[in-house]
Amino acid sequence: MSDVTNVDEECGITEITIRPDGRVYVFGTSRPVLEVLRAVNPVDAKFRRLLAQVRAWESAGDRSAGGDA
Repeated sequence: MSDVTNVDEECGITEITIRPDGRVYVFGTSRPVLEVLRAVNPVDAKFRRLLAQVRAWESAGDRSAGGDA
């Protein structure tokens, strides 16, 4: 297996740690994961901000990809 394949496989990994005190740590997140976490706690302002930021990045990427075609 090449190093490129290993990197590609790792890009799809999200690590979620839930501490005994209820704190949640998320590493390697994506928009779908943030959507799930928002559904679990829809009033959490931090998740709303993160999700809005990811949506903005995706929209910016869509616009730049469309301009190159």
